[in-house]
Formats: sequence, structure tokens, C-alpha cells
Amino acid sequence: MTGEPFSHPFCREDLFSVITGMERYVVDSSSDWKSESQKQQNANKAFIIGRTVLDEAENPLGVFHSKKVDVSNNNIFSFYLDDALNSQTLVWIDRVDKAYFTVVDRQKLVEEKKPLADRTDEKSVQWRKRTLAGIDHTKRRILDILDVGNIAELTPSAELSALESRLTEYIQANSQYCFRHWVNSAMVAECCYALLLIRHRNIRNEFAEPDYLNVLGDTMLVHNALFFRAKILSKDFAPKKMASYVGDSEIVAASKIS
Repeated sequence: MTGEPFSHPFCREDLFSVITGMERYVVDSSSDWKSESQKQQNANKAFIIGRTVLDEAENPLGVFHSKKVDVSNNNIFSFYLDDALNSQTLVWIDRVDKAYFTVVDRQKLVEEKKPLADRTDEKSVQWRKRTLAGIDHTKRRILDILDVGNIAELTPSAELSALESRLTEYIQANSQYCFRHWVNSAMVAECCYALLLIRHRNIRNEFAEPDYLNVLGDTMLVHNALFFRAKILSKDFAPKKMASYVGDSEIVAASKIS
């Protein structure tokens, strides 16, 4: 989580180095990453799929196991946190290629094809509880940044110019320390979201929604872009605004690849 490579007997290549040697895009669910990744002119670009896409998919099987996904360019990568090895949490990266499909638990993905609202088995119930608890924990950190007890207490943006300035200064001063560092990326991304909440009331309404599983999806996109020092491929408003707060020409959000 702080950038040091972890030696594992089954790893054939350092995929972090592979990715950072390419022009790279963290992709959003709203983007056309499946069609963009298979274009020959984009073979030298890395398309990075994180939790935002995987968590927002009603059918996880279709994220990669789809006729629309072409892995012939070897430029699609997935990553997640894993604490199963050596009693430490690792950022585990996979290349989505032909070999990837031979080791994925397809039966597990088929089971998850059922819409979230219809999953009543104990494992799904516990997953939902853990996920919502994690979201509430992150929300509390963001409210602490804003120095309010709940989002309804946040005053109009015109009254928050001093806090807005401090957040902008913090984001731009510390974004340079996010590359390869998971926690630093999280802190800066959360400040970006706090700044978005100050400036846009409709985002406050979204934040206030109870049990909204995808409320932090855009914040995670920004986090991933900071960690990989990557662009964001998204058609949505929030990631574009938050990326603009970073003040780094390498970390921007675009609807399409130019």
C-alpha cells in the first residue's frame, strides 16, 4: 500500500511497472472503456478497472466475461486490496487476459448475477453490512474535514470560503505524495469530495441518502487516479470536478480518449 513491490512465486511480471509505463486511465461505469480498450490506437494505453466499476455492476459476470470485452491488446487491468498473504494488506493487480479467465471463480460470479436487492443469503447480508459500515466510517471522516456533525449542518458555500481555500491548498500541496501511496491518496480524495460538497448542494443531497452503496464511487475513482497517477475515463460530473481540484495535468477526467 506504500509502493514497495511484493515478491510472490506466481507473479511473472511487475504489473505496477507495466501500468505506469503506459498512458493510463482509471475507468468509470459510465465510460465506453470496453470499446476504447480494443482499439488498435489504444493498445499502448492501460485501462484500469477498480472497485467503482465492479461494485456498481448489477451483473459482475458481465464486467469482464462479455462479448464486448476484447483482451487481445493486453491492456486491461484489475486491482483490489488483499490481506490474505503475509499478514499485510496488498494492492493486488491482475492483467485481464486469456489466462485471467482460467482462474476466476465463474460460479461465484454467476451467483452474484442476482440483483443486490434480491440477495438475501447470509453471506450477501453480511457483505452489505460491512460495506455500509465502511461507507459510514468514510462519511464520518469527510464530515470531520467539514467540521460538522451531519451534512445538513453544512452552511451555504458563500460562508465557507476560508475552508474552501484550506482544502484547495491541502489538495494541491499533497497530491504529489499520492503516487503509489494508498493512504495519502485516500486523504486527498476525501478532501476533494469535501470540497465538492461545499460547492454543489445537489451532491450534499446524494451524500445524505441512507444506505446508498455507490455514494463514494466517484471519490474512489479520484483515489485510484491519484494512486496510479492516471487520467479518469468518465462521462459524469462529479469525478470531472474533483479531478480538476487536484491541479495536475496528468490527473484529469475526460469523457473519451482524444
